[in-house]
Amino acid sequence: MRKFLSFIFAMLFVAAAANAQFSVLLVDDDQNTPESDPIVTALTNWAGTFDVNTTSSAGVPDYAELSNYDMVIWYTGNDGIDLRLWDVSDTAGVGPGAVKFNPGLTEFVANGGVLWIDGLDFIYDLYGGAPDDFAAGDFVYDKLGITQYLAQSHADDGTFSDGVQQMDKATENTITTTDPISWVWSTLWYADGLAIVNDATPLYNMGPAGYDLEGQVSAFYYNNLIISSLRIAKIDPQTDIDQLVADMIAAAEAGTFAAASSVNEISEASLNIYPNPAANSAVINFSDIKNALELNVFDITGKKVLSQNVKGQNQITVNLSNLSTGLYNLIINTDNSSLSTKLSVIK
Repeated sequence: MRKFLSFIFAMLFVAAAANAQFSVLLVDDDQNTPESDPIVTALTNWAGTFDVNTTSSAGVPDYAELSNYDMVIWYTGNDGIDLRLWDVSDTAGVGPGAVKFNPGLTEFVANGGVLWIDGLDFIYDLYGGAPDDFAAGDFVYDKLGITQYLAQSHADDGTFSDGVQQMDKATENTITTTDPISWVWSTLWYADGLAIVNDATPLYNMGPAGYDLEGQVSAFYYNNLIISSLRIAKIDPQTDIDQLVADMIAAAEAGTFAAASSVNEISEASLNIYPNPAANSAVINFSDIKNALELNVFDITGKKVLSQNVKGQNQITVNLSNLSTGLYNLIINTDNSSLSTKLSVIK
């Protein structure tokens, strides 16, 4: 019996340690009446490592803070005015190039962090009411995977003009188990109905059958972004919030929400490494690459062996003394792409 109990305690310790390795930051960007406590409860019940940032009091988290976490849940609730999620301070209006995440989130997403945005009006904050169409070149199309902002419940439905009654699990959704989703009210107002790119995966659609906006996507994922208009803090009962949050985190931890894998080869004219082959150090000049954020070096097995923040720099010296003789893949992440070249190490 003593050995059995020791085994059980050991397994519980291993499970707790595994959870502790994956960390989550909840950012409450809802400047209206605070309502994120049920999400905090769900994270507490998940029993992993998490923190909470309330933008109204703590300010917008920068990349130095965000980089401490594997996943960020950015919650906007029912706020749709001047959200800290976005950075449109350098342009007037919206359109290609005018919409983007705030600087910290831009860097976090570019470096592969998992971002889950949930709320009712984060698209409304940029474009006002539906409908709106997006095409290649638009941030909302290229980065979020949205082709159309179709409608909002209550504002654009007809027969059921008091809002959407439930969210039905999409057939493509193999991640979560909660089905259907309902709220503390009989209907939810101002949930977004969206059309998404072919590479995006639907998670929840408006329902039930017969509802005017039936089948319009309200939650999906695209690369390392999860986009949802579920107002998760108002889902009822609490156990459904717990399950939804735990399922999403488990999928993130399993690598389901992976950043876009397209990596472009860098020409020698754009990136200078000298010496190459190198022994204990190399100077890397990337002055011709715009908006470089991070440099990573991988061995032939795909293991990351070196990582360095290069934001705002044009040239760095990297220490290779801990690397063995071999050929390595050097990847530079920018705010909108990943670029690669080869580095040879000879000892």
